Amino acid sequence: MKSTLDVNRFCQGIKYKKLLSEDLNEGGLVILCGSNGSGKSTTCAGLLKERLIRFGGYCITVEDPIEIPLEGQHGDGRCVQLEVDAKLGFAPKIREIMRAYPTGQNLSMLIGEIRDPDTASQALRSAIDGRLVVTTIHADNIQSALKRLLVLASDILTEDGAKDLLSNSFRIGRHQSLKTGKLKSEFLMGTKETQLLIRRGEIDKISSELELQKQRISLKKEINYKK
Repeated sequence: MKSTLDVNRFCQGIKYKKLLSEDLNEGGLVILCGSNGSGKSTTCAGLLKERLIRFGGYCITVEDPIEIPLEGQHGDGRCVQLEVDAKLGFAPKIREIMRAYPTGQNLSMLIGEIRDPDTASQALRSAIDGRLVVTTIHADNIQSALKRLLVLASDILTEDGAKDLLSNSFRIGRHQSLKTGKLKSEFLMGTKETQLLIRRGEIDKISSELELQKQRISLKKEINYKK
């Protein structure tokens, strides 16, 4: 396990207000992608801890293994961490906790990594009913992450079903890399245009939307995802 000091330090460095937006309390899917050692787990832990402190609520993590300790109270929020059997995978535990998930506001879930069709389909299903689902996936960029998620989920949901759920649930995609101790990241918001391209399966065209969003960020213009 990593030290909780890593999480506290990260929380002080979060500079993208959209990840900490109150709007995400309404639910949806946040995808963090990158290679091994890029700090995805630290990002997830910092994000979820800070959201619990700011907004309260209840978070359950499903991990293999648990990397950063978050168990317990954070402000008015509480986190419960569950470690899954590597042989069984994430999906059985996700189904189990979905049946017993508490009612109320500001519900969130961390799915440690999407790496098989069952977990991919469960992640999409979990993100469409008022719950914020944060997950990681290995990919070189955001477009590749979306493609891989769709391919995996399509094995169970069908291609059209996976596109529909992803387009409706996608809120934020973040690719990050860690080089010489410096964290570099790229953001994609689930705007109306982004969601339309996902529904059509035109993931390659998202690169144009990504560039437009970068320009808006550089000009300090607002970007909102489609709810």
